Amino acid sequence: MGENNDNFKLNRLEPSEAKLGDNKIIGRDYMVTIGLFNPAKYGLARYANYNTKDFDKNLRVFSLIKHRNGEPEIQKAMWFDGVSNKFEELPSPDKTQEIIDFIKNKRS
Repeated sequence: MGENNDNFKLNRLEPSEAKLGDNKIIGRDYMVTIGLFNPAKYGLARYANYNTKDFDKNLRVFSLIKHRNGEPEIQKAMWFDGVSNKFEELPSPDKTQEIIDFIKNKRS
């Protein structure tokens, strides 16, 4: 959703309610809407204060777009393992050594 060239130029690549397309009317009934974003797909060098090249294609950003009974617009960087389809929350981007150790542990 929303992956055309105009969205890339306008810096609107992340999932949003506006990009629900034909599901907009149904989307009004949703209690919770989430999105997953893959910054590597667009060749972004940095995203959410993470160096995306460190993660190769394992970085995904989980976004809580809408939550009727809670806080919306929460984002969490996640390690994604495509083989097992598992996600794990990454350490904060300001904890560089923890990130390095995390990646080494996942790749060994």
